Amino acid sequence: MLQASKMALRHPWRCLAVASILLASLFFLAAGLAPADEAAAVYLVTEEGYLSLEPQTVQAAWEAGYSITANGDDVRLTAGEQVELVYGEERRTVTAQEDETVKALLDQEGLTAGPLDMIAVDRSGGRTEVTVASELIFYEKETQVLPFQETRIGDPFQEVGTEVLVQQGQDGLRTNVYETICHEGAVSSRQLVDVLDQPAQDSILRVGVGQDAPVAEIAASGTGGVLVLEDGTEIPYREAMAVRATAYSAAEPGVSGWTSRGTRAKVGTVAVDPRVIPYGTRMFIVSNDGKYVYGFGVAEDCGGAIKNDIIDLYFNTVQECYEFGRRGCTAYILAD
Repeated sequence: MLQASKMALRHPWRCLAVASILLASLFFLAAGLAPADEAAAVYLVTEEGYLSLEPQTVQAAWEAGYSITANGDDVRLTAGEQVELVYGEERRTVTAQEDETVKALLDQEGLTAGPLDMIAVDRSGGRTEVTVASELIFYEKETQVLPFQETRIGDPFQEVGTEVLVQQGQDGLRTNVYETICHEGAVSSRQLVDVLDQPAQDSILRVGVGQDAPVAEIAASGTGGVLVLEDGTEIPYREAMAVRATAYSAAEPGVSGWTSRGTRAKVGTVAVDPRVIPYGTRMFIVSNDGKYVYGFGVAEDCGGAIKNDIIDLYFNTVQECYEFGRRGCTAYILAD
């Protein structure tokens, strides 16, 4: 029997032709064709990826007395293939002289696995390594899909009922990596050693709710938060800004109905100091005492008296401007 050695096959594994090999193994076992003095061999034929055997399949094979195959006839080498043999503390590199089995190559090299030895064939990384040892360590993976979620974001400046796909959803993966130690032809331990997560990417839909959508709740989180509509739709905001708000209307003498950006002024037009609030900024405005809700607006205008934290809200009538007067407000700056 060769000197036992511990081998850690730490490259990713993928088993080839698992079903047919396992059936062959059990057939040989049942028929009693494997000589008693030969190894209850484990042939782990690998390329890239982790060993793909289901755990119950591996366990069933071990309990039957074999792992993957009872002999080397199902693992063939090609003529000229370089093979690194690992046995005990020694390594040697040999060349397959013809199309032959692993068992035939071992016989040519004068190597006979003992009844408690196992044989592993590793073809990962573009090379072939054959190891004979009483203890092998290999790695299995179990992967589950993490379904993506659909996130719907309200947009008050988008036509009611319309939907725009902002981000395509993609499922994620969670992979549990298990270290399996096989000792003298049996699994001696199997434990979780790593969890590899590839997070899901949520699908994001921007849904039109209109500027008249009623906000039922404002939920803060850090510097930002969400505006929650009555139907539960959420509109994210990135900042809550304290402002002093006044009112203006094209119905007032000398007031133009056009903004400084060349657009027609309307309810929802907000005059700002663009050094403080850039043009195009979308916001939701409510008085600090909660008694007046102006609603959604866009920074599209400016004025000589509009400086620093002062904003001017457009109304259709002068009477509405008088009723609003001057109020301390909070402008919730919507997320992009």
